[in-house]
Amino acid sequence: METITIKDTFCGKERTRKFTQDEYVKQWTESIGVASLWMLVRSSYHADFVEADQKQVEKIRSLVDEMARHKFVELSLEEE
Repeated sequence: METITIKDTFCGKERTRKFTQDEYVKQWTESIGVASLWMLVRSSYHADFVEADQKQVEKIRSLVDEMARHKFVELSLEEE
């Protein structure tokens, strides 16, 4: 299974982590920003808007998924 190595800083400490493509995509699609979109839709009191908003959130989530998959491939090629 192909992995990439990511260096980041967490609580002021640098760390290195390895991700498979699925793990990398999951991290992006379940990030706090994308998750907050779901809460925004759920807090709506107008039923007419909820369904339309949910469709927009699905589109955004799909775009984030696609972007994360492309970035994984790009990073994977850089490591070769």
